[in-house]
Amino acid sequence: MSRSKLLAFITTFLIICSLLFYATSCRKTVTGTETKSSIVFCMLANPFSLVELISDPMPDINSVNATKEWDGNSITFPDKFIASGKVTFYEYTVNTLGTTYTVKVTSNIGNAEGSITLPDSISITQPSYKDTVPIGDVTMSWSSTEGADWYGLYINIHACDSFGYQVNWENLDTLMTTTTLFIPSSHFNVSGAVYYHVTGAIYANAGPPPIPGTSGNMTGTLKGILVGYGDIGFIDFYVGTPTIISGYQQRKRSISTEERMDAYLRKLDIK
Repeated sequence: MSRSKLLAFITTFLIICSLLFYATSCRKTVTGTETKSSIVFCMLANPFSLVELISDPMPDINSVNATKEWDGNSITFPDKFIASGKVTFYEYTVNTLGTTYTVKVTSNIGNAEGSITLPDSISITQPSYKDTVPIGDVTMSWSSTEGADWYGLYINIHACDSFGYQVNWENLDTLMTTTTLFIPSSHFNVSGAVYYHVTGAIYANAGPPPIPGTSGNMTGTLKGILVGYGDIGFIDFYVGTPTIISGYQQRKRSISTEERMDAYLRKLDIK
C-alpha cells in the first residue's frame, strides 16, 4: 500500500474521539498561561506510526519531540508537520504484531509516555469470502484476536440491480468489543435492488476505545491515548444472488490512516 493511501487510511479513525475526555482531563497551566486543552494521540499500525499533540495554545514547535522504543531499539520520529492547533509526527518503520512498543512525547507544555502491544491478525469466520447468503437478517462474526480490546468495522453495503449496477451505497461503520455483528434486514430493502455486495474491513485494536468518557493510557503531565492496530480482516460477501459485476459499476471506499485517526478523535469530540 502506498504512503499516500496509508495517510488517507488513518484520517477516518482519528475522527472517532470526543470532547468528554478532552474537556475534563486535559488541562495544564504553563508559566502563568492556562493551556485550555491538550492531548497526545498516538497510533501504531503496520507499517507506520503517528503521533499528534493537539493543544490550545500551541507549544513551542522546536520543543516537541516523539520517540518509539521496542526490544532495545529506539527511533526518533523524523517527519514533523505543523497545522492549526496541532503538531503531527510520522514514522515508517514496520511495526510487528505481538511486539510491545513504548512511545514518548516531550514538549515545553508537558510530556506523555505509554506502552502497547500490537494485537494479532484477524480473520472473518462468517460469512466467508465471496459467500452468498439469503436476503434478510445477516450475522457477521470474526475470530477473537489476542491482545485486542475492541474491533473497528468499516462496512460498505452496495445495493445492485439485476444488471449489476449500483443503485444505492450505505456506510455502516461501528466499533465492537464482541466478535459478532448483527445487520438487520432493513439494510437490505432498497427499491430496485435485487442483491447486495457487502465489502469493507475489520481491525483489531489495542488501547482505549473511542467512546465518550474514555480515559488515557499514557502517563506524564499531559494526558494521552496510545492505540495499536493489528492486520486488516477483509469483508466481501453477497446478500442475495449476484449478477455479473463490472469493476466500474460499484464505488469502492478506501479508508485512509488519516481518516481513521480523525474518526477516533471525533468520537471524543476533539476534531
